[in-house]
Amino acid sequence: MAQGKHPGSEITAGARAIIGQLGRALGSLLDLHGLDLEDDHLSAPPGAAPGIDTSHGVNTPPEPGEVLIRWYEYNSDGVEEQVDVSLERMLAAPAPADGVTRWIDVVGVHPHVISRLQRVYKFHTLAAEDALHTTQRPRVDRYDSQVVVFVRMLRLVDDSLLSEQVSLFLCGSTLISFQEEPGDVWGLVRDRIRTVGTRVRTSGADFLLYVLLDAVVDHCVPVLDRYGEVLDGLEARVFKRAEPALLRDIYTVRREVTSLRRLIRPLREVADRLIHADTAVIQEETRTYLRDVYEHANRLAEAVELQRELTSSSIDLYMSLTSHRMNEVMKVLTIMSTIFIPLSFIAGLYGMNFDPDSSPYNMPETRSYFGYPVALGLMVAVAGGMMLFFVRRGWIGRGD
Repeated sequence: MAQGKHPGSEITAGARAIIGQLGRALGSLLDLHGLDLEDDHLSAPPGAAPGIDTSHGVNTPPEPGEVLIRWYEYNSDGVEEQVDVSLERMLAAPAPADGVTRWIDVVGVHPHVISRLQRVYKFHTLAAEDALHTTQRPRVDRYDSQVVVFVRMLRLVDDSLLSEQVSLFLCGSTLISFQEEPGDVWGLVRDRIRTVGTRVRTSGADFLLYVLLDAVVDHCVPVLDRYGEVLDGLEARVFKRAEPALLRDIYTVRREVTSLRRLIRPLREVADRLIHADTAVIQEETRTYLRDVYEHANRLAEAVELQRELTSSSIDLYMSLTSHRMNEVMKVLTIMSTIFIPLSFIAGLYGMNFDPDSSPYNMPETRSYFGYPVALGLMVAVAGGMMLFFVRRGWIGRGD
């Protein structure tokens, strides 16, 4: 897990044994970088005024390297790209010319940067507060002529699962994105911006919003594929040998899949809200492409729901196989006890100490020359007959 302000905790050692193919631990999805409710960015005390708390670093600029700002301005004729541009230089830039799209990509959540951008681009103080508090549920908010989108970016880094909040502010021809940590899933998007003749180069900021959301949704696929591999391994282990540690591992993965489900399912709602948003900043052509995002998100939601059902099925299968094996053990013990009942009767019958000299009715066969071999033979015959009966009834020796 990459270092950051909200690193996901490692899962149990038992669960790591199941998902060894993932390398390092997947990271607990209960935290997932943003589900940690003890967010040090900033829980406001109950009853505090809405918006950014001015007592928490609003007037203090970030340390060097704490925040990275990328700047893109482009149209069909060309593109201007600046990496690690200073905050002051960015804020001093004039508004983009007609037909030019501006993308400000901010890596690192800092109250000073968000507050300054809020004043320049006039987005709502509640939206600024939500961008700062990185525990938001994926959703879409609309403020006058602006659209704000909050989603969770899921990605695999060295076979470890990382999740962070991404906040997207669509302000006319400018799109501002906030990420928590360095690294993202938008490398191909930047390449498309640099390439002449691509649709993103000839479209506006609303289309860029679609492209970024599409990349976020598409990169959920490898995450679900990895969990599919984990579940396949769990199922194989269930059939191989059901043991208590395996049940604990199944519950661990089930809990993580449930948390993953809470992050992926709202993506459908995000796409649907954007499609039907009553705002002119999203063009009709872009809404057509957003329908494709909705379909992808819908398939992801169905896939994660299926995986959740598979974990429940694995638990049921574990319980059924454990019960079946216990029944097999009880069947063997019962058959053994049943066979020894008549043998115990014979041994007990001839073990009675009645003196045959006292009466001709007192077990005269105990004086027989072949009495002991006959008794043993009788026991063997009874046991063999019962075994043959059990086999013919299919109680043993069949289907094992």
